Amino acid sequence: MISLTADVELETVVCAVCGSATAMPLHENGDLMHGLPGRFTLVKCRGCGLVYLNPRPTRQGIACYYPDDYVAYERREGGGRLRKLDTFLSLRKRCGAVLRHKTSGALVDVGCGTGHFLRGMREYLGWKVSGVEPNAPAAAYCSDCLGLDAFAGDLAAAAYNAESVDVITFWDVLEHLHDPLETLRECRRILVDDGLLLITVPNLGSPESRLFGRSWAGLDSPRHLYVFSRKTITRLLRQAGFDVVEVRCLTGRHQSFMVSLQFLAAAHPGAAAKICQLVFQVISSPVSRLLAFPFFYMLDALKLGSKITVAARKRTITRMEV
Repeated sequence: MISLTADVELETVVCAVCGSATAMPLHENGDLMHGLPGRFTLVKCRGCGLVYLNPRPTRQGIACYYPDDYVAYERREGGGRLRKLDTFLSLRKRCGAVLRHKTSGALVDVGCGTGHFLRGMREYLGWKVSGVEPNAPAAAYCSDCLGLDAFAGDLAAAAYNAESVDVITFWDVLEHLHDPLETLRECRRILVDDGLLLITVPNLGSPESRLFGRSWAGLDSPRHLYVFSRKTITRLLRQAGFDVVEVRCLTGRHQSFMVSLQFLAAAHPGAAAKICQLVFQVISSPVSRLLAFPFFYMLDALKLGSKITVAARKRTITRMEV
């Protein structure tokens, strides 16, 4: 089912949650964000319902799908008033999500990008912060330009001491990882007793995922290797030794809807694309955003937003659940 014009190595995998090798195909997509070559199939595990990419690019092969202009690598300097407001509100929500559970300590942001969140936690709230970022230029920007402690690589390679961290955050990152269970178990090792984990992932149970189908922004093939529901993310966390303490919808809202519209246009060229672009122009105005706010706020209150943020605490037992 894969047709690549680039030489990208692929691998076939089993379900990361229950280990089943039996799954049913759901969608076949190309890269709707950057238009890079390849067709990729999302499948749904018949055992636990986890949705994941299979086959998928290997750890080495996936790198070509993260070009220099990938959104997480933006420096966020300059921009119009609306963009600055979006950036400020996003930072405030993420910082607030941490403070809701812990008021001080040592924090690690996995997939820290260009360090916007880490800088906010350090400069405005006084936390001891560090980041882990697989993209070397982005990690270098954090270190050289922002003076942040940023490791270029993955969490395991960063080799944090056991029980040395109070909070670990994954903002739109876990769905990108090849082995999320392994990474979560490493999180458990380095977190203090009763340590906090905060994870934001696309919400497969959202109305937006059903409305847009294969063009939903939460799929973003092939970068999103997994698409979680509340059920599957909770089960994965329990296997890794965490208990979910809260599920909220904090981010996404209007921006996620706009990206889905762009993906819909990319997937359906011609007249459909023109209609999508017209709708995009209409609802991207500040007035339209203001009018749509109650609708998105209601979805978030019902935990039906396009993204969910899960707060989980490390269990102090020594036996892992399987």
